[in-house]
Amino acid sequence: MKQIFDILICEAKLPGASGTLAFLHHVYFAFLWNQFGLHGVDDYIGKSKKILASMSKRMDRNKWIVGGIIATLVFAILFILYFKFA
Repeated sequence: MKQIFDILICEAKLPGASGTLAFLHHVYFAFLWNQFGLHGVDDYIGKSKKILASMSKRMDRNKWIVGGIIATLVFAILFILYFKFA
């Protein structure tokens, strides 16, 4: 944003059409740079979504595995306690 204000100040100092053309030239290259930068950002956002989706699936799967292990241990403890006191 600071660059745009600097360009506006320079454009205000330059007289006539040459100043306006110089300003438009700078704005054009600023837009080109932003366009290429944003394409890269879109790619990274897409990759991040895929990574987060796979991490979420792994977390859900791990929750079920840990829950199953805990349930098995609880049933084993109850089974042992039942036969110990019966």
